[in-house]
Amino acid sequence: MKKTKPANLLDLIAKKKNGIPLTLNEINSLVSDYTLGIIPDYQMASFLMAVYFRGMDDIEILNYNEFRGCHKILKDEISPS
Repeated sequence: MKKTKPANLLDLIAKKKNGIPLTLNEINSLVSDYTLGIIPDYQMASFLMAVYFRGMDDIEILNYNEFRGCHKILKDEISPS
């Protein structure tokens, strides 16, 4: 079966370039598709460049770490008491 990149990949890159936060589902899809080889390196590099210049907000960082299973550690550090 041929791997095809998700139709919304360019939209996700554009959102990040414009400083619009990504949702948990968008982050999960992006990371999963990249690790499966669906998203090519050059497009992930474009996304990461946008993250480098625009950053990620606290919610995006929590969502990324929740996807990775690290949410309990960082949630206490970022969320106000």
